[in-house]
Amino acid sequence: MHKFYELPSWLKWTCTLVLFACFLGIVGLWFKLITIHFAFYLLIFLIAPFYHFTLTPLMTLTGIYKYLSPMLLVYQASPEQYDLHNGTGFDYFLHMRNTRPGRDIRRRLLIYYMEGLLKIIQEIESGLIPESIAIKGTSYFFSTATAKRFGFTTEPAPKDGKLNLYFNYFEILWMYALAQGRIALPPLKNIQMAKTSGQSLINNKGKIELYYNFLLTRSKK
Repeated sequence: MHKFYELPSWLKWTCTLVLFACFLGIVGLWFKLITIHFAFYLLIFLIAPFYHFTLTPLMTLTGIYKYLSPMLLVYQASPEQYDLHNGTGFDYFLHMRNTRPGRDIRRRLLIYYMEGLLKIIQEIESGLIPESIAIKGTSYFFSTATAKRFGFTTEPAPKDGKLNLYFNYFEILWMYALAQGRIALPPLKNIQMAKTSGQSLINNKGKIELYYNFLLTRSKK
């Protein structure tokens, strides 16, 4: 975890509640604007990334977000299912701001994703979660070939998964631009769901470790 979460409890919670108050203030203003004209509903595309940025500390401290690595989290983790999500804008601010845009950010993200998968394997091997656990994630970031390489199967993303990404388009937009090292539009037409099981992850542990170590070696050059 980032040093932010290692701050004294009173300071950590003060910062968290200040961000929460900012969120409430912006949402309250948005609700007032909606009563003036229905067109202000479109501000939802700006409110959504603001929601993620300001509420990430609260979601983390209350356990709603469970981090497998600095940029891979599980929303409302359970022994039956891990619903994987990329880190939020707040996580980008904490962990990626000193990483050069472009190839370095892409490589660092892949390292964090592999760390997250290895963390799941470690939890299974330690008996914290069962091998039968279902693991899934919806994104435009991975290809079918990459997912298959590590034991995942892919299928068209469900409507709610696509809608969630559409609502967070502006957050995805600046994250994607940083990862590409230039202004670029995220290929949301490639949104798909990747699924696997704990047992399948364990079966592919060697491949994941090999790729993880390869990325670490490349990142040092």
